[in-house]
Amino acid sequence: MNFPEGMIGEIYWLPLASVLISNSIRDLRKKEIFLWPTALLGLLGIGWKIFLIYTEVWNTGMTLREMEYLLFVPLLPGIAAAILSFTSKGNLGMGDAIMLLVFGAWENAETVIPAMLFALAGLGTYSAVMFMSGRRRIEIPAVPFLAGGFFLTLLMGC
Repeated sequence: MNFPEGMIGEIYWLPLASVLISNSIRDLRKKEIFLWPTALLGLLGIGWKIFLIYTEVWNTGMTLREMEYLLFVPLLPGIAAAILSFTSKGNLGMGDAIMLLVFGAWENAETVIPAMLFALAGLGTYSAVMFMSGRRRIEIPAVPFLAGGFFLTLLMGC
């Protein structure tokens, strides 16, 4: 799915970036996120994506399978994280899962998956360093790593 040209196409990522940065700071300080602004942004992102998809369906005759791919596949990492948060009794925070869902609501799969992989690589590296230094039972905030993965994918042009 191509985002619209012009001003909206150039700055569509600003709301997501601002929520990622503010939630990263809050996650580092308090181990929580701003729930209502984040949830509102997620709902706006889903609405925006539905609008873009239906616009493309109207203009190009996109199939239902392509619509499902564009709408639901980017949400799968967030859904998986939410399930993992429930089943692990909070070892993975629900705020991290919500941020992944919001990220999937605003971005396409070609951006979500590399950003998530960058975030997981950063988390794994940080965890290994903490493990080797003897700090084994610590809570690691994941939102800053997701924000880092998002900005790396922006820099790479994904």
